[in-house]
Amino acid sequence: MSASVNASRHAAALRRIIKDLQELEAEPLQLVSAKPLDLDDPFCWHVNLRPADGPLMGCIFHMVMDLPRDYPFSPPSIQFPAWHIPSFRHPNLYGTMICLDILQSFIGAHDERSGWSTAYTVQTVLLQLASFLFETEHVPQDHGGTYKSSMTPTLAAQVHAECERFHCVECGHSFSTPHPVLADVTPEVMEPSTNTPSQDITVREARATGEARPLTPQVGDVLRGLVVKENAKGFELRLPTGFGWLVRDRRCSVAREVTACVTSVAEWVCLEILPKRTCQQLEALQESGAEIPGLVVSVQSYGVFVNIGGPAPGLVHVSEMDVERAFQAKQLVQVRVLEVNSPKGLRLTMRGGPFLWQTRGGRPLPLLQPHLDGRDLPGPALQVLLQLLPWEALRSMARSCRAWRGPAEEAISIRFDRSQLRCFHTKTSFDDAGAVLGLGVVILEESGGKRHLTCDFDPLSAEAFFDLHVDKGVWKQRISYWIPMAICKAHFQRALARLLEAISQLGSGKVAEMTKSHGLGSAGRQGPREAAGVQQGFAICFDEWQAQRQALFEAQRRRREERLRLLEMEKAKAAQQGLSVEEWRRRGAEAKAKAAEAKAKAAAKALAEFSQPLPLDQAAAMDVLPKLMNSQIVLLMKGDVHTSQKAIAGYMAFHHILLMLKARCSSFSDAIEQKLHKFVSDEQMRHKNVVPNLGEFMCLLSVSDEFTWNKLAIPILEETFDRGVLWLVKACPCMAHLSSPVDDRMEKTWETSQVSRQLLMFHCWFLHHVAHIAHQHHEHEDDVCRRASCLLERYERTKGLPLQSSVSSLQKACRHFSTIKTWQHFFQSIYVEPMDDQSVGAWLLRSTRRSQAKGYHRGPRFARTQS
Repeated sequence: MSASVNASRHAAALRRIIKDLQELEAEPLQLVSAKPLDLDDPFCWHVNLRPADGPLMGCIFHMVMDLPRDYPFSPPSIQFPAWHIPSFRHPNLYGTMICLDILQSFIGAHDERSGWSTAYTVQTVLLQLASFLFETEHVPQDHGGTYKSSMTPTLAAQVHAECERFHCVECGHSFSTPHPVLADVTPEVMEPSTNTPSQDITVREARATGEARPLTPQVGDVLRGLVVKENAKGFELRLPTGFGWLVRDRRCSVAREVTACVTSVAEWVCLEILPKRTCQQLEALQESGAEIPGLVVSVQSYGVFVNIGGPAPGLVHVSEMDVERAFQAKQLVQVRVLEVNSPKGLRLTMRGGPFLWQTRGGRPLPLLQPHLDGRDLPGPALQVLLQLLPWEALRSMARSCRAWRGPAEEAISIRFDRSQLRCFHTKTSFDDAGAVLGLGVVILEESGGKRHLTCDFDPLSAEAFFDLHVDKGVWKQRISYWIPMAICKAHFQRALARLLEAISQLGSGKVAEMTKSHGLGSAGRQGPREAAGVQQGFAICFDEWQAQRQALFEAQRRRREERLRLLEMEKAKAAQQGLSVEEWRRRGAEAKAKAAEAKAKAAAKALAEFSQPLPLDQAAAMDVLPKLMNSQIVLLMKGDVHTSQKAIAGYMAFHHILLMLKARCSSFSDAIEQKLHKFVSDEQMRHKNVVPNLGEFMCLLSVSDEFTWNKLAIPILEETFDRGVLWLVKACPCMAHLSSPVDDRMEKTWETSQVSRQLLMFHCWFLHHVAHIAHQHHEHEDDVCRRASCLLERYERTKGLPLQSSVSSLQKACRHFSTIKTWQHFFQSIYVEPMDDQSVGAWLLRSTRRSQAKGYHRGPRFARTQS
């Protein structure tokens, strides 16, 4: 390693030691204390450890801890003072050596994530050492199992006496006057409540939950009754809920049963067999997706025409029927409006689903500051007030009224989680002068050969990554790339030049080719036909396989020859300058680094004027950030509470970046909205060749101001299950036959669609409870605003971190997702109207037909090739 890097690491070690010392002084502990012996050379520390309970309670163990010159790259060195306390016994103490994992002084097996991590601090080491060293009953061993300490009452009394006699000549420590000083009282630490009220996923429809239908009919209900009386204006009906009044219709007569639609509810229930509807009313029915009665007026081979009271009858095509059945003229049927002004007129459907369930999307989270006595409380005054209040006062404020709940929850989350926003290596905070925090990124390869971008939410500073060459995370996972975080407007502006550079690097060239969502690079096993977007089945002949293999060998040979040619060129250039190849490369790297620094400074200078267009690679941004958001969902679905909390924070961090870029660059915003508009309006724009990954596509939906889940739910759901047919047919080739039993198709599809269902449920929850939450905004004319850009105000206050209530709600929702066992509960969780088994089977059968028509899978031929 070069001398410049060593010098940088030494300077960083001094700054890091100051951070660790400040942490100890800010949070004095009763069990441990530590302080450098000489502040001018702070690498030698004296520490005190005190057992909290047990036979050694009251003893003070004084030790010397040496920090390496490259701290925190290497762990501290601590030796037990066995020469002063010879009576102390511990299974993992060998003379003066303490066998402890994080000090890398341990004996036994260990994995790649064990041992020292640069995220550990002096306080972390001492607390773990105290907990480990004074455990007497169940001492963990590296080889597995536990030992029991042999500390007898006699030995404990001797240890007490030896600790009381000990005196340190260097720092003056003694039992009566310990140095460093130990805190007398443990400070009370109150954590945010995990019982914050959260919005559960509930069922609001009586017919979906099985609750009894209300006695009073609702407008739009279809009732069946007996005509008991007739007069000049209409008919009197006996209904299951009482009596009703039917507008006069020549299709009715006394003693005849009729089915009619409720038009109003007052003293009498007023009904009408076929109410007249205007075009505006039909468009409202299309928007709501409500089921309405209609009268069959004509039966054709390609479908039936149904009169629903509009200007002309609507067509129900045979593809919009779940089952084939014989219809007759003047038959009353239930339909829904698909399209009012299509090229072929009014289009109707008799399908059982899926249809959007028109419900409210959960408890609103306040995005704006509260009002007091009709006047706005000034923002700085509110922030100061919330910062000064203790935990319990903030909790009481959150419970006091709805207006204060949001700000109080924000204050609790900020105070509890803001400590996360510092570099795990240098401990630099995001608000330190000139500091830029980001996240380490790596390309992860799955067992099937597919590679994708992923990261853990462990903030890392630009200094640590670029200057100190930190290439491992908290748990020693590899870090290959780095992308800045948004955090707040000031930090986003500081990091903007590096952010644009990182997006371009991750979204183009070799990285983009390896991590693309489709084609040869996405799975590692697809042939050139699929890479070109041509579906030719799943079986190839031996000659084709041999040709592909020969082409692969040829490409590998060319790459080897290219590497040799470049090496010879480097040797020749180095010889011309009288240098070795290594020295020539080092100088070239230093020149590139200087050029990159000059480029970054020039970019930062160009971006100083905020009104200038942002030089953003839009395609790369729409590719990279959704990929990173999706990787956090994978971590979230693992179920571990700590992992899921970090995954939620990571997901929202990338969501924050995407929102900031969209707000900063109008052309980028237009590109995202246009992509969503095409998906809604044109079915061809939903194809896998256009939208390779639906999970990444839904990440774009989370930053839209024009589109919500309600507008894209059905297209996304249908496209998801169209693509899922491939996995169904791979698992059960017989399902390629459309004549396979419906029950088997439902059962096998449920088994093979688990991952896609969980992704849909997560995105739906996030869109309803975070991204597109209903709120009021003084700048928008709408009474209820659902624009995602309004979330930037709350992100600015919470520094992009999720509220604790949001974390607990999402964890609860994810646990609920894993318990869902029926199609009906799945549909409810994504706000889609539940369907009966017959409708679900018909829908899955249509998905199979659509998948085959789109070329996602082959028909029965696939089944024969697998047999």
